[in-house]
Amino acid sequence: MGAGIIIRNDRGRVIAAQSVKIIGKFSPLTSKLCTIQAGLVFSSEIGVCVKIVENDSINAVAMVYSSGGLSSNDLVMR
Repeated sequence: MGAGIIIRNDRGRVIAAQSVKIIGKFSPLTSKLCTIQAGLVFSSEIGVCVKIVENDSINAVAMVYSSGGLSSNDLVMR
């Protein structure tokens, strides 16, 4: 599966971008979570603090922001 990652600053300007290949066969929700994880790892590697996560999957984003579910830190941990 391929994923595109775009990191923007607070004014919407692109500051970094990356495409990644994620090996495996996943459900649509898991695919979105893998993409979010790849983006958070990428931002960590380039030293960018992420304050807002956006994705076309409402469920994936809700899981990242939920207090009882996944957090962005959970997704970055390896």
